[in-house]
Amino acid sequence: MGTDRANSDVGKARTSTSVGTATTAAVPPAVRPADLLKPVLGRLYGVAMLSVVTAVATVIPLLCVIEIADHAGDESHTRLWILAGILVIAAAIKGAASAGAGFYGHVIDNDVQLYLRSSLIAHIRRVPLGWIDSRRSSGIVAGVEGDVASVHHMVAHTVHETVVAILVPVISLVALFIVDWQFALIAVVPVIVTFLVMAVMLSTGAQKQQTYNRANENMAASVVEFVRGISVMKAFNVTAAGMDRYADRRRSLVEAWSDWSRQSNVYLALIDILTSPVTILLMMCAVGVGQTREGTPIGLIAGIVLGLGLAASIVAAAMNSEALISGISALGAIAEVLSTEPVPEPAEPVNLGGAGPLDATVVMEDVTFGYGAGDPVIQGISIEFAAGTTTALVGASGAGKSTVATLLARFHDPTTGRITLGGHDLREVATGDLYRHIGVVFQDPLLLSMSLRDNIRISRASATDDEIMDAARRAHIADDILNLPNGLDTVLGVEVELSSGQAQRVAIARAFVTRCPVLILDEPTAYADPDSEESVRAAVAELSRDRTVIMIAHRLSTVAGAAQIVVLDSGRVVERGRPEDLLKNVEGHYAKLWRAYGADAEISASAAPIDAIGGDGDS
Repeated sequence: MGTDRANSDVGKARTSTSVGTATTAAVPPAVRPADLLKPVLGRLYGVAMLSVVTAVATVIPLLCVIEIADHAGDESHTRLWILAGILVIAAAIKGAASAGAGFYGHVIDNDVQLYLRSSLIAHIRRVPLGWIDSRRSSGIVAGVEGDVASVHHMVAHTVHETVVAILVPVISLVALFIVDWQFALIAVVPVIVTFLVMAVMLSTGAQKQQTYNRANENMAASVVEFVRGISVMKAFNVTAAGMDRYADRRRSLVEAWSDWSRQSNVYLALIDILTSPVTILLMMCAVGVGQTREGTPIGLIAGIVLGLGLAASIVAAAMNSEALISGISALGAIAEVLSTEPVPEPAEPVNLGGAGPLDATVVMEDVTFGYGAGDPVIQGISIEFAAGTTTALVGASGAGKSTVATLLARFHDPTTGRITLGGHDLREVATGDLYRHIGVVFQDPLLLSMSLRDNIRISRASATDDEIMDAARRAHIADDILNLPNGLDTVLGVEVELSSGQAQRVAIARAFVTRCPVLILDEPTAYADPDSEESVRAAVAELSRDRTVIMIAHRLSTVAGAAQIVVLDSGRVVERGRPEDLLKNVEGHYAKLWRAYGADAEISASAAPIDAIGGDGDS
């Protein structure tokens, strides 16, 4: 089972629905934990049947022992030899059936893990970026790896062990009732009490398991945060605060684990006492002492033999219960992820490149957007980003610049209003087609641990080496590539570590290879080192020619030559216009930002602003 099967089983659309002006395929129905095992349910029934054979073959030798004891004094030994033969055959069948169930269970488990991982990865690729941000990278890793791994024991072991643990006591009790009902009544007491204790343990343990999982996820996030932020913490002498957060989450993890473990240990200890051989022997002997009958005390023998076998099965089930709780909890967590609403795909997508050259004008029409049920963070924004020009989004921290950029890249859909490219609502365009026309260069570009060639052509696998090197030259990274140990074949993160400026220029080379007419830049020079900042600036200027560029600007000096400045404040457009015109209004938002950030001094002390980007729209 692979991704296609995963998508067909988990991501079936119910109907079509209208979103804005675009008709999109409906979101998949909510996924229940039980749904995740449907693709292998038939094969799990096969494991269950092998487990039934195992259970029956487990009890038959015990019955043979009882019969042998009952007929040990017979003059003829023929019956004894037959019983011994049956015992050996049953033991062999039990071994074969148990081994077969174990092997088959692991084969099914491999398919389940592939199915779940494929389903999760395929679904995570389609969910809004905001959902990924809210889960944090460690949370997603826990979902893909930790939860899937927790399902392993439940699929590979628990089905078989649970069936055996239930049937062996049932068959043993039936046989014991047939032999001697008094001993059967004694034997059934620890069984009933044990199953009641297990039921309580499972019901209370599920919540404690979830609490532990959340604490474990928070702990992983804390480690990632501390490692990534250690340089900043040291620079500002706040490493103690970072350690305090780590210590708090570590304490929460220990408390959650202790709470869960303490509860489990109490119940497991009680089960161990109830089902221990000493307890069973004492109970059986207490009843057997009062009995007087001629011949072999077969009831006592049956009670001891079947009672001890019954207890062993129950203990195995109890010890397996924690893994069962973990598996059920993990299936719930996976189902929750798969139930997350993806970004809708259009039922009948428009073809952006199918009717001649694309008008690369981007328009936001009365767009409002909020995260979840909270207040809108973008309110009634209308902006036109003219084809072939550069627009800078500026404003104080939290003004809504990044949110606007994510909406333009369709990482989210507007709550109301619409965003168009060439007159087409973004929701009318298939995701794959959209990202062939809209490119994004982030502040901190992600480079994968693969060859530099594959990193650059990641958005267009068919790009030739000549096209890649042409993009590299235009991104001012070609000389660096030629100086690498294996050129384009150099594996990043293994053979070489690039500087932040080099990584940014590799990301810009990607955008050249993609050939997208619309480009969203999140202050690409922000993390560039001083030695390469000018190269990054030049690469951005080259990349921005003849494209519609939307740039998030934190340093106003970098966009002093933009055709249009849009000033945001509290999710609203408060000013727009050419930079020189906005500066004339000395009390305006832009002029105040300009003075606050010392942009004049910044320009005079550094290279000229990127005033070549995009042109002014009048040429």
